[in-house]
Amino acid sequence: RKRRRGPELVTSKGTPVQALVDLKGSGNCYRVYPVRSCEYFKDGDECKFCNYNHAQEDGRVVGINRSATINLEETAEAFNILGSEFRLLDGCLVGGGVKNSEKEASINCRFVEKLNSALPYGTCMQLLAEAMPRKELQRLKDSGLSAISLQMELFDERLFPVIAPGKAKHLSREGWLEAFQDTVDIFGVGNVGAQFIGGLTLQG
Repeated sequence: RKRRRGPELVTSKGTPVQALVDLKGSGNCYRVYPVRSCEYFKDGDECKFCNYNHAQEDGRVVGINRSATINLEETAEAFNILGSEFRLLDGCLVGGGVKNSEKEASINCRFVEKLNSALPYGTCMQLLAEAMPRKELQRLKDSGLSAISLQMELFDERLFPVIAPGKAKHLSREGWLEAFQDTVDIFGVGNVGAQFIGGLTLQG
């Protein structure tokens, strides 16, 4: 039978499922945004290239109203609906910077556990996150998270606190590098990534 695309699929509350779970490519890859804001903006410590919070504000101007967080139960329902239409093989949880590592881990652990239980089959789930202590990394691993990528953004020792002041205050550059080693120790080689901005290009 012909497979339906996401926009015509809705939750029991009438929310389009792709407003909660964003399908990519052929429909086998997905993204979920548990937290749609970055706490570093509150103190002016956001990464200098980033417009994450501003994009949400711009959306409201044109009638796209997205809450800063999404409902876990309804997201799991949407995940189940999409998972019956497409085999969700690989995806990630994405969010803005969270200053408190325990809080960030707790939020994402709940999503990992709930989304994994919403499908009758396994899916590879990655998290894009801040650097965390070993305790929180282990909690994420134990919750069923498959892989993790730390969003350090840039490697240059001199520019790191200039371009990413919030991340530098969250943890020193040396601390971030140690967190990468901890992450590999816990998740294993091949299951850890690093997000770096290689450069910005203006499009005409």
